[in-house]
Amino acid sequence: MSDADPAAAFDALGDETRVAVLRALVEHRRADPQEPHLSFSDLRKRVGASDSGRFNYHLGKLRDRFVEKTDDGYELTFAGERMATAVLSGTVADTVSVDPQPLDHDCLLCGAPVEASYRDGHVRVECRGGHHLLSAPAAPMLVRDRDLETVVSVTVQDAYDVISLAKQGVCRSCYGEMDAGIEEADVDDRTVFDFRATCQRCGEHYSAPASVTLLDHPALVAFFWEHGRDPTSEYPWLHGFLSPENPPTVRSESPLRLQVTVELDGDEFSAVIDEDAAVVETDVSV
Repeated sequence: MSDADPAAAFDALGDETRVAVLRALVEHRRADPQEPHLSFSDLRKRVGASDSGRFNYHLGKLRDRFVEKTDDGYELTFAGERMATAVLSGTVADTVSVDPQPLDHDCLLCGAPVEASYRDGHVRVECRGGHHLLSAPAAPMLVRDRDLETVVSVTVQDAYDVISLAKQGVCRSCYGEMDAGIEEADVDDRTVFDFRATCQRCGEHYSAPASVTLLDHPALVAFFWEHGRDPTSEYPWLHGFLSPENPPTVRSESPLRLQVTVELDGDEFSAVIDEDAAVVETDVSV
């Protein structure tokens, strides 16, 4: 299957009236999600276009790509929904920044206060001791009118979802196929193992400590649940087993097998993951 011309797609949105059409359809869908379509006259009225012929010309530029005509009227296509979301979330036009603000905990690595900020479309979490704990993209709309603690929490949850999809070889950004697995690297004179995934289509790249890939595994979730906790509702930099100070144990190099150990209230959970970040063994000691 050949790709459509992306230049033509962006050209189709190069007019305020056409963007207004997407906004009008989104606003109507929000008010009446069971009936997301609008008639030609209702859509023209909502957009505020006085010239019917001219409006029909602009609507034609959106047809089949961003807007489709059905027996009930006009409604957004999947691409139209995505483009409208990008516009309304502020991703393509809004600029927001938040100066560093303290979170309610200290860094596990050095004990220094932890701060979060938002700039250049990314949420960043760092401690005053110089440890970089998180850098992840977030839409400006997430930041507006929300406290930074909430912004960080949502961003972390989104990052967990991104990694979960990447383990399945799916890119969160474009849904293309990802090459994903555990890679070894030397950092500050020590060996670390990271989960890395790169999209073959759009080039999106994700990287996280190898142990992070365990967070959504049912056995680990059950172990945390038995201790009254949910691993994915907590910040990753507050999990001791994800700390650089507690790297996985290498069980074998060929094939690669890494053992991750988690301790809670005197009980111990261990899991072995392979080079594809798949869990091949688990054990619980109480």
